[in-house]
Parts: sequence; structure tokens; C-alpha cells
Amino acid sequence: MRKNRNYKRKQGHRDAVLFVIACEGQITERRYFEALAAGKQRLQVRTMSPDQNKSAPKYVVGCADRFLDGTGGIEEGDQVWIVIDRDRWTSKGMHEARSACKEKGYQLLVSNPCFELWLYLHLDTPKLSPKAIANLYDCRSIKDALKAEHPDGYNSSHYDPVWFVARTDIALGRIDTYLTAAPDLFKDDSGTNIHELVRAIRGFK
Repeated sequence: MRKNRNYKRKQGHRDAVLFVIACEGQITERRYFEALAAGKQRLQVRTMSPDQNKSAPKYVVGCADRFLDGTGGIEEGDQVWIVIDRDRWTSKGMHEARSACKEKGYQLLVSNPCFELWLYLHLDTPKLSPKAIANLYDCRSIKDALKAEHPDGYNSSHYDPVWFVARTDIALGRIDTYLTAAPDLFKDDSGTNIHELVRAIRGFK
């Protein structure tokens, strides 16, 4: 990841790589990534979210900025990831987030319509066909499908992230079949690139 020249690297501070993950959502995404990183001794994951009434892309980027300001910067190998949904935000807001991430050296992840699209791919036998999933453009439809097909139902505020993490290989195997793996995330194509961060976390033994 290209380093942000506004932050200074600290040497000899720790022996683990740090992933800073700033998410639009207060609960769902953060619980998933924390569960995914559990047990990774060489990886520290710090998740954060802006205030609930300030969840626009620029505030998610700013959340990561404030964390780095408070810790004094990042070290060699550390990564900063920005996780946002496409459903509610204008193209202008998305492009501003992309420009900010490019300038700062952050990795940008976007799900259209929302993060639950990625979770849906973890189901053992999803009822929706790839074509049907690609045509789901609103988050409510995705959440309803998750609730109907998950064995324990689904509630974004009260769900078991470990259940999904145990099926990560299933989701990764479906990303190319069910969704555009690298969509034009600033238009209306249904898709997600959450798998990029998932593979980065799983790469630590």
C-alpha cells in the first residue's frame, strides 16, 4: 500500500502488522472482520466507525484519519481499509472518497448495494441465482433473503459472525460466479470487492 506522507512510520514499535478498518456500519462489518482475524497472532485488527448520524463516505475516511492521528502513524506493512456501501450515497460522494483514499494510500472497499451482499454468498445453498443476485439493487432485499435462508435467520445487529467466517471459502469460491469481482463500484452494477480484504486477512498464518 502506498504510504501517506502525512504520517510517520514508527520503528521497533511492535512485531505484528496492523490493519486499520474503518467501516460505515457500526456493528455488522466490524463484527465480521474481527471474527475473521481472531487467532491471527501476527495481525492486529482495529475496527472503527464514525458517529451513526455521520456515516457518509467522507466521514468513514475521516474516522481512519483520526485514528492514525491519535496513534502517531503507521509502520511498514500496515494497511488502512475503508469499507462503505453504495446504496445511499451519490456518485459525487463516492468519487470524493475514492480520491481521498488514493491520496492517502488507503484501500477502498465498496459493496453495492450493501455489505450483506457479501454475507449472502456464505450461505450453503443460496436460492437466488447469480442473475437474480446481480439484480438486487436495494439492501432490504438482500437482508430479507439472508433472513429467509439463514438457518437461524438474520439480524444485522444480532448475528453470529463466526457462522459466516467458517464458510469463507464458499463465499470466495462464488465471488466470480455470482458477482462482478471488480465492478465499477461507482455506478449501479451490483457487486463488491470485500473479498480483497478477506484474502489479505486470511493470508496471515
